[in-house]
Amino acid sequence: MEEMDSRARQLLPEIERFPVHYHEDGIQGFATALVLRQIVARQHWSGNTRYTLGDAIETIPKRM
Repeated sequence: MEEMDSRARQLLPEIERFPVHYHEDGIQGFATALVLRQIVARQHWSGNTRYTLGDAIETIPKRM
């Protein structure tokens, strides 16, 4: 769990690749990953360049 948390706190690279297995797993996981990255991108566009994927994950329960 700690390793996952530390990776979520790292800044995302400019270009990112991640596997998409929607035939087996469905499209929802891929859609969620894109929404999280969109949240990070909007924060970076607004000037908050220290915002990480971990920060975006923390905001999800507050938005629901």
